[in-house]
Amino acid sequence: MKKIFFITLLLCIVLIGCSKELTDQYVLEEKVETVPSGDSESTIRYPVITGLNDKKVEKKVNDDIDERISGFKRGLENFKEIAEMENDTIDVKYEVAYKSKEILSIKFEVISYMRSFGVEDHVLIGKNYNLKTGELLELKDILKGDYKSQLDAKIESKFSELDVELVKKFEGINEKSEFYIKDNSLVFFFSAVEYINEVGQSLEIEIPFNEISEVLKEPLAFGRDTSPELDNYNIAINDKTKPFEALFFIGENIRNVSGKDSTTMILSFEEIQEKYIGIYEEILIDSETQEKLFEVFGNTFEKDKLNELGDDDLKTLLTEIINGGYMIINLEGLFTIVQDYRVLEEYAGYLPDDIKDYIYLKANESKDLQELKIGGTLSFKQIKDRIIKYEDYIKTYPETIKEYVVSREHMHLLHSYFFGFDGMPAFDYATNKINDELLQSYKEFVSVNSNSETAKIIEGYLEVLERNNYTLCEEVEEYRKSFSSINENYF
Repeated sequence: MKKIFFITLLLCIVLIGCSKELTDQYVLEEKVETVPSGDSESTIRYPVITGLNDKKVEKKVNDDIDERISGFKRGLENFKEIAEMENDTIDVKYEVAYKSKEILSIKFEVISYMRSFGVEDHVLIGKNYNLKTGELLELKDILKGDYKSQLDAKIESKFSELDVELVKKFEGINEKSEFYIKDNSLVFFFSAVEYINEVGQSLEIEIPFNEISEVLKEPLAFGRDTSPELDNYNIAINDKTKPFEALFFIGENIRNVSGKDSTTMILSFEEIQEKYIGIYEEILIDSETQEKLFEVFGNTFEKDKLNELGDDDLKTLLTEIINGGYMIINLEGLFTIVQDYRVLEEYAGYLPDDIKDYIYLKANESKDLQELKIGGTLSFKQIKDRIIKYEDYIKTYPETIKEYVVSREHMHLLHSYFFGFDGMPAFDYATNKINDELLQSYKEFVSVNSNSETAKIIEGYLEVLERNNYTLCEEVEEYRKSFSSINENYF
């Protein structure tokens, strides 16, 4: 097993790369978790950062976010132990307030519904990360000199401008004062009940950088080398922007920007798409909506039949989804959506080679998915071809911003290549013998791709299979699981 571990680990190292140069083209993928709370349900949304060149920093940031999220979950478990609070919920949402090569600032909003007391409480949490180290930024890291007296004076002045009577005089900030960073300002937040006797809310006080330039260590948002079109994009695109709106803006402006700015637009669009998948799916999964879809489209969605829908609101929603760059497909008896990368092919010529080829790679997958029959799965040949394409992509572009995403997809495909799918298992359920088509595919992979790192893993697998008469047994299973455990740790 040492040989197996070494070869698999080698592949991970080859695919992950080792560059630690800072990049502003990393991606924040939204993760959504639902947690039952008695008769209610809590929804927790948070970002997972991918695409940083320094994977240690990436892991450090994600671990810190995960620890905070775990704290919310522990709070929900504590609720369950108190009879009066078992139906209370905690919803978490977030906003990416500032994003650059060096700094990532996230504002979390935690909404606690204390149903037993009839109270709804909103709490803000600021997370400001130094992307050089993965450490949380403190005020002293971005400000210099006697910044406290300047900030105290500014914040006190802002408090006096509030159209409400204060129940407590502002006492000044300290190193534990909560804040987050915006493009042109620092934003501090305080408990509303403490200063204006309003339960359940927070007060946000914004201090523009140009008002504290004397104590600002670096002009965070100043001196950026961006085009007017990208500046307009950053102004127009926010956390409420829908995918179809972002895609329309890209279509109108991408021809006038640099390759770097066009990449920023496309990566931002991907983030918006990923965020809205959950929002749209929540609407589509409704049983009444599904029934209407099946009545008109049967088992296969066809855009040409949209006008046959009697529900104008549903028709508008489906049009919005399609115009936002999604496919509507029937997956295991339910209509759902996936990103359709074919809509981005027309912009590939404006992108750097690595992003252009990534778009083509994903667009081909979208085409394969569109052509799958209802209930169908990819063939072993399609899986094999995709594995080769992903490995070739990483070898061609070892420093690409898409390195992590492509490496992850490669690992998922290799896992499927070892284990098969429901309805297409790698081993016969009755005899435990390997699928003949799959075995032949393994042999072809090794013979045609002798220099491939993946081929080395499959070659080792073939040795284990041959030793055991191509029958599923403990040693074969151990090989597969050893790969899966590394795969799991890698993610």
